[in-house]
Amino acid sequence: MSDFDSPMLRYYGNHEIIPVHQSLPETNFLRHRFQRETLYRNLGVHFGSIAGKRVVEFGPGTGDNAMALASVVPSQLVLVDGNPSSIRELSLRFSNTEFSSSGGALYQ
Repeated sequence: MSDFDSPMLRYYGNHEIIPVHQSLPETNFLRHRFQRETLYRNLGVHFGSIAGKRVVEFGPGTGDNAMALASVVPSQLVLVDGNPSSIRELSLRFSNTEFSSSGGALYQ
């Protein structure tokens, strides 16, 4: 069995489950971004240092963290997820943004 054919990924795919799903209203984005910025600072990463850098996020789920990362304007943001439901959600979420025209990419 390959890493991409695990029982867990099949289960998520068959039931269209995204294990880390947050429902953030648009009006809450600034609060969410502040929380992400605080998390990164606690991890020793200054959020502003991401600007202009190439960033890869593995397992972005619904893309809530990725939206916060994209708001800092990295030179490239690559999202990698093995869950087809996540890829669909990410495609929808980022379809109305500058994500794809600014070097963004989704990989499954």
